[in-house]
Amino acid sequence: MITFITGNEHKVIEAENIFKLFGVELEHIDLGYMEPQGTLEDVARFGAKYACQELNRSVIVEDAGLFIRALNGFPGTYSIFVQTSLGNHNI
Repeated sequence: MITFITGNEHKVIEAENIFKLFGVELEHIDLGYMEPQGTLEDVARFGAKYACQELNRSVIVEDAGLFIRALNGFPGTYSIFVQTSLGNHNI
């Protein structure tokens, strides 16, 4: 069994479908922690370390972002915040 840390149900469904192909069961836990500013790697690393300490077991954490070339990579790891604040039209 693999413990997958995310608050995104769409990520859970996608991961379950992938791991099912290999006969691996997925446990989903949403810890709802604050994410640091930084790169995708920084955010995922922080989440994994935090979850490991909280749960006392190995976990996987996946992070994603939206990097718009014309905006020099903005919003990057802040895509959910920008989407919630501005919406597609204003981006």
